[in-house]
Amino acid sequence: MHSIASRSSVRLLALLLPLAGACRDQADTPTAAVPTGTTALLQSANPATSVIQDERFRSSEARSAALSREVPGFGGFYFDEGGNLHVYVRDMANEGLARAAVAQDMAESRREARGAAAQRRAANPQIIVHAAKFEFAQLADWRNQLTQPVLQVPGVVYNGLNEPDNVLEVGIDRNRGESVRAHVMRTAASLGIPDDAILVALTDPICPVQSESCDPCTFDPASCETDPCTIDPSSCPAPDPEPCTTDCPAEPTDPSYGITPGNPSYSIVRPGNTGTYSLGSKFPGLGGAMRIRNYGKPSACTLGFAAIYKGVAAIATNSHCTLTEEYNDNSPFYQPSWSYAEVAREYVDLYRRTWSRRIADLALGRAVSGTNVYLGYVAHPRGRYAVKGDTLVSTTEPWFRIIGEGAPRYNYVFEKVGATTGWTAGYAKKVCYDTSTYSCATWVQAGADHGDSGAPVLRWYGANQGVLLVGMVYAKADGGFWMNPMSQIRTYLNATGAQAGDLRTY
Repeated sequence: MHSIASRSSVRLLALLLPLAGACRDQADTPTAAVPTGTTALLQSANPATSVIQDERFRSSEARSAALSREVPGFGGFYFDEGGNLHVYVRDMANEGLARAAVAQDMAESRREARGAAAQRRAANPQIIVHAAKFEFAQLADWRNQLTQPVLQVPGVVYNGLNEPDNVLEVGIDRNRGESVRAHVMRTAASLGIPDDAILVALTDPICPVQSESCDPCTFDPASCETDPCTIDPSSCPAPDPEPCTTDCPAEPTDPSYGITPGNPSYSIVRPGNTGTYSLGSKFPGLGGAMRIRNYGKPSACTLGFAAIYKGVAAIATNSHCTLTEEYNDNSPFYQPSWSYAEVAREYVDLYRRTWSRRIADLALGRAVSGTNVYLGYVAHPRGRYAVKGDTLVSTTEPWFRIIGEGAPRYNYVFEKVGATTGWTAGYAKKVCYDTSTYSCATWVQAGADHGDSGAPVLRWYGANQGVLLVGMVYAKADGGFWMNPMSQIRTYLNATGAQAGDLRTY
């Protein structure tokens, strides 16, 4: 049997490796540049309709791609926060054609804005047409050419197609200075992209919201030797849901550790009323937004959603919330902390990348025997806020019921329910941007903090209306959070097209 010291060294290495890379300036070495016109699996809002198609456009750009074929000189479109629809065209002589083409989008937006979403709309939203500098298809081509080389530049954080400004947007670390901006512009010029097609924005590094800090030096390995919680977990104060939060994890006492369980005799149940529970409480079953811990991590994370994946009951959270990122080490999950029995065992954590960037920050844990799974339910806190919400579960409506899956859209309001900051909401301001570590990520202007990694992102229509599952939080930056949309999660799991039924989320 290994000593505590040797186990500590292994755990420390597993912890430091992902944290050291989380805020790095340079992306992993690419395998090849991204050529225009390559093909990839693109996931539509309805998984059953996904097809293999031209990677010139992203899945979230399907409507803009269609409009670019219908309207000559189409430059992009977006809804503002009041529900007005803005359209770009190169030649204003095509204004009437553009208005007619997007009339159905305005009508759909009016129908979609139910409940709370409708309250934020202008009394009579309008279609507003602007003169465009660039065509949408042209920007998409430039984006595809620029992404790989520009994300190799130290200090570049993201690259994306910014439809509201009719340009490409490149985010650079605000601490890196003018030299990075100059490098970005030289890279774009070398590809024939004009200067006025590039918007350079100052941004924060993207850091996971599982770790206590982006600085791995804040983790003290010596504490593993003397921390009484590590030596004797029963000595931790009870019912403290977070023993040893900033120190080392306790060694699991489950004698079955290291043994892959068979098909568990789980039960899929409808959750009952949770009374006065908080998101950090011990729940009788597993559903979205609950605090969870994985063996080997000093910090808690959030359960994103319960699922049935290829016939097995599972829970979803971030890969960086597990013992080793992008590697299935069969480590156990606990809810809400190591003080309680194991509820799941990691069984899906893949190394899958697209042009050196990860597809999704995702791991699945197989529910252990006897565990109740709340398929299609997310815990519902009492109130929503922009920065930090309530973590106490509502007694009148304790559960959000998932009624479908949705896709992120610019300036739509999305909800996040995380175990630390609870229920927060804000506008999606960057949709399907490539970052130095992930492809097609979305940034939402709503609060998240340490412990919210894996939190479900939802589209909410009001009390008792049900929610759409949109994605999962994986990082924070600039006062908001970054998420992997469900389209990327399904692509990661190869649960698209004919295999869409392999993943059930409700």
